[in-house]
Amino acid sequence: MTAAELDRADIGLLYRATRKRLSALVLDAGQAHVAVSACPGWSVHDVVAHLVAVVEDAMAGRLNGPPSDDFTAEQVARNRDHDVPDMVARWAAIAEPFEAALTSMRIWPAFIDVLAHEHDLRGALNRPAGRQSEEVLLASFQLLSTLNSSRRLAILVADRKILVGPDNEAELSLSTTPFEAFRFRLGRRSKAQMQRMAWSGDPEPVLGDLTIVGPSPLDIVE
Repeated sequence: MTAAELDRADIGLLYRATRKRLSALVLDAGQAHVAVSACPGWSVHDVVAHLVAVVEDAMAGRLNGPPSDDFTAEQVARNRDHDVPDMVARWAAIAEPFEAALTSMRIWPAFIDVLAHEHDLRGALNRPAGRQSEEVLLASFQLLSTLNSSRRLAILVADRKILVGPDNEAELSLSTTPFEAFRFRLGRRSKAQMQRMAWSGDPEPVLGDLTIVGPSPLDIVE
């Protein structure tokens, strides 16, 4: 996976494919109130409520970047009385211009968010799938491309070696998979889980650099 391949990715198309899979998953599962351990305090219903509200708020000009915790809580509360089929239908009805904007404006976070929540829900509903998909591969390399490490770090993933951190320090290496990289970057692994990954040495000095959010306070087993 190269920078050129990331630049050529149709982000809106990736979002659309993920949205459709997630929608089919929650409509088929019929378990709106199942707790989602990767999103503490949220149910399946709450995850869908957040996702449809992101599109509504972005298209209404109320959202210009990742929402804060308070903003996200309001999104969930706003949709509390709407059932999952209603929210999925609203999402589909308004998604096309949003998806076009993701492609034209190169907005990775919205796609990465919906993909993360797809796998959050798959874990909650015990319906794992797609861990080796193109979407996961692209998202993981995009997330790894923004990793800043306080020590020289080599990440060995999908037959590639990604080097981050200063050039003048001894190298520490981590062997992982695109799916695991995708999950730990977004705080879907605990510190203990990250310590147990395949490191060449002591990872303690860089653990705080690995995650954009989190880490999870509890182990997330998928």
